[in-house]
Amino acid sequence: MTKENAVLSVDFKKEYSTAKDGIVNHSRVCLSLDAIHSGLIKEVGANRLAILLAIVSHMNEEGKCYPSQERIAQLTGQGRATVQRNLQDLCEAEFNGQKLLHKELIGSGIKKKTVYTIASGLITSTDEDTDQDATEEQILNSRDFVVYFDKRFKEVYGEGHTLHFGKEGAMFKVLLQNYNPDTLKEIIDLVFEEYQNRWYKPQHPHPTVFQLRSWLADQAHKVLVEKKEQEQKQAERQQKAIEQDDTDKALELFDI
Repeated sequence: MTKENAVLSVDFKKEYSTAKDGIVNHSRVCLSLDAIHSGLIKEVGANRLAILLAIVSHMNEEGKCYPSQERIAQLTGQGRATVQRNLQDLCEAEFNGQKLLHKELIGSGIKKKTVYTIASGLITSTDEDTDQDATEEQILNSRDFVVYFDKRFKEVYGEGHTLHFGKEGAMFKVLLQNYNPDTLKEIIDLVFEEYQNRWYKPQHPHPTVFQLRSWLADQAHKVLVEKKEQEQKQAERQQKAIEQDDTDKALELFDI
């Protein structure tokens, strides 16, 4: 089923939170405006639609959920008996010739539970980046950066750095308040590529996380910005030269 004809869709999203220093999960329920304008509320009924939304709000990324009737009653403000009656009607209800909700009992005894799935809905995820290689290393929180810094250090200097998740992690938390993860990764890469030429001193033979936190990240970021500006100017000059070559070629072809 496509988004165009889905009555409901549940979208799951993962993003980095500097406040929580890690990945946070968000989900949202979208109700089709076309379905509403086509009479969804009128045909299903407001109380049953409220139950449907309460159920869908528990969906996982597989499109399944297991809310109890007590939970549904709590969310909708309906009594237990009303929830039972509306649930039965909802599982039998159709809209535009399609079922809205499927209900299945699984297990037995005290482990018996009801599994709900959206019949006329869509489960999507927006945390996937189709422009990036799926195997690309994900570096998002302070712990990831402690590990990445250690990795880059050993690639350049061999041994000599010891992981300190507590102390270094706290410093990276501060850095992540000033730079997004992609930029901070670029800063670290630049530091290890150019430290010897730009910032080396006998008393500071190699970069440290403390240096990044106190001054090095800011200086490296300035260099990074300058490099990108130079690359942009160079690309513009190359494009202008290409366009000039095309013009000369056209004049030559037409013997003007």
